[in-house]
Amino acid sequence: MTRQCPEIAQALRFQDTLPGKITALADLVFSGGEPALQGLLMLLQDHWDTIVDPSISCPLSFTPEDKAEHQDLEQHWNQGVALMNDVLREIEEHQGWDGWVSHQNYDVMKERLSRCREEFLDCMAKTAEERSQWARV
Repeated sequence: MTRQCPEIAQALRFQDTLPGKITALADLVFSGGEPALQGLLMLLQDHWDTIVDPSISCPLSFTPEDKAEHQDLEQHWNQGVALMNDVLREIEEHQGWDGWVSHQNYDVMKERLSRCREEFLDCMAKTAEERSQWARV
């Protein structure tokens, strides 16, 4: 089928291309995905001539300093995502919007979350002051 209709093949492959990844991540901007989107936009700037007609100038402009700062930000963002995944795995239940859980699971989930919070603080805080700072977040 993809040979008969190359447009379908192109549409199916689009999600695996850099423009497709940028499009997919654009909806994450309001849910904490800014570093990932910015990284893809930096890649887009680097590969602009292979994606768009070379006669069209790239509207993006990231300096080497911007890219270095972004690498640090993206590393911290990735660590945050990994920590969140660890918490969700520890709690062992999908959370609804704003952390909503069913009424019958509330007490169990409250206990799991409390235990997970203590484990997180034990892992992340090296001193009592750090523990206090993390606990306020």
